[in-house]
Amino acid sequence: MRRVRTIVSGSSGNATLVGVGGHFIVIDAGCTLRALCAALRDLGAGLDDISAILLTHEHYDHVKGLGPIVRGTRAEIYASEGTLAALDNDDKLPSGMIYRLLRAEQEIDLPADLGVLPFAVSHDAAEPLGFVFSQGEHRLGYMTDTGQVEALARQNLTGCGRVILESNYDPQMLRDGPYPYPLKMRIQSRQGHLSNFAAAELAHFLIEQGVEQITLAHLSQENNTPAQARRTFRQYLTNRSVDWSLEDNLTIAPRLQASAALAW
Repeated sequence: MRRVRTIVSGSSGNATLVGVGGHFIVIDAGCTLRALCAALRDLGAGLDDISAILLTHEHYDHVKGLGPIVRGTRAEIYASEGTLAALDNDDKLPSGMIYRLLRAEQEIDLPADLGVLPFAVSHDAAEPLGFVFSQGEHRLGYMTDTGQVEALARQNLTGCGRVILESNYDPQMLRDGPYPYPLKMRIQSRQGHLSNFAAAELAHFLIEQGVEQITLAHLSQENNTPAQARRTFRQYLTNRSVDWSLEDNLTIAPRLQASAALAW
């Protein structure tokens, strides 16, 4: 059984569970150990069932629970060289743990015949990554925290049955919102975050390539709403006569609570 479940998703924290059989992978450690335990317990699993922790990058909302989580699981930590160096420079790497290097476009093998292909994304971090998980013919894509969609990232996500995709902000809400001008510029830069429109554009491409299910993640609390993200997707796909049911195939990751467990 292949399952994926976001634990938290947004600027206040990010963490996701990927399960294959009785093995689980944690993507990012931006939640509490208690929240992780609760999300596992609902799936009939526990901390001993976690075999790896994968980090996309070093920003606080993705690693704030790293210490307690790695001490609670004793799982190996996988991250890019740049991410590990940035965490080490900030004295945020828990001691006594096993760290494994991830390199973009070099697939690794994890328990339960789970393949993981890291790929580069465009964000203002040291060496950020997205991931494609594969088991046999089944593929799950994961990409958040990117200001643009690189050609190689688009290529890697092609063929995934389910994709978890950033849809961070609505441009009008960002322009009219309370953020200071430099932060607004950072968010909408090529090394910032993906807008609803850009996410819908990528989704359109992936739907044409056969993606079946999409989960929107990392929605901004201040500059987006689930309703606005859905509205943008519906308008974009309707204007292009795309035959794809949002009601059946599009989900949105909750910000502060775990999502349902979704098959992939």
